[in-house]
Amino acid sequence: MSAGWKSATAPAPKSEPVAKAAPRKSTNGSREENYLARAFDGEIEKLRGATEGDRNNQLFKSSAALIELVAGGGLVESEVHAALTETARAVGLGESEIGLTIASGFAKGRQQPRSVPELSNANRKGVYADEYTPTDADSPDAPLSVAAKRGFEVFGESEPAERPSAEEPLRGLQHLGAVALLGRARIEELAATPIDYVWRDIAVAGTIVLIAGPPAEGKTTLLFLALAARANPGEDTGEVVSLLGREIKPAPPGKWVVIIEGEHSEASTSRKLVKSLKLLGLDHAALDRVIIVARKAVRLGSPEWLDIVTLASAGLVSDIAIDTVARVAPADANDEREQVAVFDEVARAIEAAPDGAPKPLVWAVAHTRKNGGDGDLSDVSGSAQRTGQADSVLMIKGEKVDGRTVSTTVKFPKLREDPDDYPLPVTFSITESGLELEDGGADGKTDDRPLEVRISELLEKGPKTKNELKGALGRNPKDLEAAINNLFSARAITTDEVTKGGRAWKVFKLRPGAPNRAPNSGCTEPSTERAQDVTE
Repeated sequence: MSAGWKSATAPAPKSEPVAKAAPRKSTNGSREENYLARAFDGEIEKLRGATEGDRNNQLFKSSAALIELVAGGGLVESEVHAALTETARAVGLGESEIGLTIASGFAKGRQQPRSVPELSNANRKGVYADEYTPTDADSPDAPLSVAAKRGFEVFGESEPAERPSAEEPLRGLQHLGAVALLGRARIEELAATPIDYVWRDIAVAGTIVLIAGPPAEGKTTLLFLALAARANPGEDTGEVVSLLGREIKPAPPGKWVVIIEGEHSEASTSRKLVKSLKLLGLDHAALDRVIIVARKAVRLGSPEWLDIVTLASAGLVSDIAIDTVARVAPADANDEREQVAVFDEVARAIEAAPDGAPKPLVWAVAHTRKNGGDGDLSDVSGSAQRTGQADSVLMIKGEKVDGRTVSTTVKFPKLREDPDDYPLPVTFSITESGLELEDGGADGKTDDRPLEVRISELLEKGPKTKNELKGALGRNPKDLEAAINNLFSARAITTDEVTKGGRAWKVFKLRPGAPNRAPNSGCTEPSTERAQDVTE
């Protein structure tokens, strides 16, 4: 079994020839060895002959196919890896791209160990085992028609009995038919499927969200606020968490938030998470759903990364955070091929989730160019490659005073879907009172009305918990509590109890017959109820 060939399309590398990948000894002798040799050489030949634009994809498929035979006990992994690497170099793939793709293919193929198929005497149409001589029909990539003529099925499938037609274009096409979407009914059905928003109008499950901005201007702050909201074990309670004025759903029970933090230590990462929970008013129980890998030089395609993919394939991951792309996937930011390979690897982690299960959301942080700009997509380092591969892009720009960031503005230049209520830029700041937003209506103008009036308007639509009011209004807890106490003093609101997710929750609601206006500032009528007495 030889891998020491010379490419016709690219110069051969100057490395030593790769040793033959010898199949393990078997009782079937020459037939099994012949099968393994043909499988090995066939995949190497496919990669060698792949056309430009398909070479990385073929490397992934060949890696997955050969590692299946390694997992089945037929081939030697080190020899397979060496041959794939040498061949990939020879056809012009870059080192970073090669390593990521082979690792991803190996992770996929290990899930389906494959051994040499058994061929019974009956299937050989009268050819006895001790008289059997391997032929081209034994090749794992032999045409099905050849296998069918010999009377046995190499792949466990038959040659299509029918051919495509204008009326049935996928008839008999076993592979394309398994992945293609066809027909008005199915297309309209999928188009009507509700969008699985993780963060309303901004982030969709199973996608890649890129958060980009200059250093120390709020990227990691926003990332950790989003992760804290996702880790919040609130799905069973019906609790709504708002971030930048839009609801963000807690991850489903039994799911983990995985953070690959390349820029901050374990202690710093932990402090940022705890602070984020405090800013959002969330319980520290959320920390029981977080896995942190900080400053451990984890790279895409590394054994640690493949373990994360394994977690995802077990349906145990809701979110994967990568801070930053430059540290976790150190490829050339301006090399389109290398950036495509990076994002392909991330996409495979998403697709590793079991069929029918929610796909994990990947949050990736990237820097913008040092010379700055207008805060649009072109400012992202490696913009054409990175922003093109991400599903949604959030641009961050901080305002600094004496070198310290005092507020951060978030823009949404690219979103996976096109929501009816497209997010306008939002500015937030961290103060002693908590997380504050610049109040703005749908037209972007400041709403200067008293909080009491705005709370009353929200309660007209139905009872609300304090967290729901805080999320809708985007005001700090201190101001909100004062306004609620004023409404209690004016006897404009009262409390009630509702059941959400099987648990009782205290809510605020308008008092029957109360005037729909802000209380007079001089009202001093006492009340036995106060905001802090109401459980969030």
